[in-house]
Formats: sequence, C-alpha cells, structure tokens
Amino acid sequence: MPYPNPAHSPLTPEQAAQWLTTHPFSPQEWDCVVAAVLKVLDGKCKMSPAGGALMAVMWETAQATGQQSDLIARFGALITQAQDEIDAMLQIAIHQARQDAEAHIPKAVMKGFKGRLKQAGLLAGGAEEQAA
Repeated sequence: MPYPNPAHSPLTPEQAAQWLTTHPFSPQEWDCVVAAVLKVLDGKCKMSPAGGALMAVMWETAQATGQQSDLIARFGALITQAQDEIDAMLQIAIHQARQDAEAHIPKAVMKGFKGRLKQAGLLAGGAEEQAA
C-alpha cells in the first residue's frame, strides 16, 4: 500500500502540532501511531482514508517535533523509507514490522488511543475504524 496522503487528514500538520500541545501523546500513544502507519503500509488497516491520513499527519508531526518511543526508535527509518516507494523487499520488512509493533502494544492501550481520538472528533467511530 502507498503511504497515506496527508491531504485527506481532518487535521493539517500545523493543526496536529497545535492540538498536540494541549493533548500530548505518551510514548505508548506514539507507538500506536507507528503501529497504525505500519498497518496502513502493510495493507491491513481498516481505517477510512481520513483515519489513515490522520495517522500519517501524526507520524510527520512526531518526526518534526522529535518525539521518542520504543517503536519510533525501532521502525522510524523504515516508515521514512516507505514514504517514497515500496518494493517487494521493503513490503516484507513492513509486514514483519507491523506484526512486531502490534505484538508490542497491549490491546487496551490501542483501544484507549483510538477512543481518545474518537472522543476528540479526530477519528470516526464507524465499524471500519473499530477494526483498524
């Protein structure tokens, strides 16, 4: 799957950065962003295009503001590489990284992260978002 188009996000990068100043993410929540972006890149994400784009904007905000987390350290370079073009070897690496990222994050943490974004009105609450 191609990298999500940030233009489809409900927030611009500037708006995301502003929102995050008053609603900062914990390192575990930044891990959730990484996992969601990897899931989109692996073609396994059931989020709407806007949800995937929001995760791309949040990822770009993480990079721009120097956020740190376990999964940013482990998979940040891979996501950056995948923003250009994904060949067969990179797709295999993305698939493995996605599986590792999902195993790293407790389901309750991911559910809480998505719930927080839904409560803020940034992520739709439909069935497609539930399964992402």
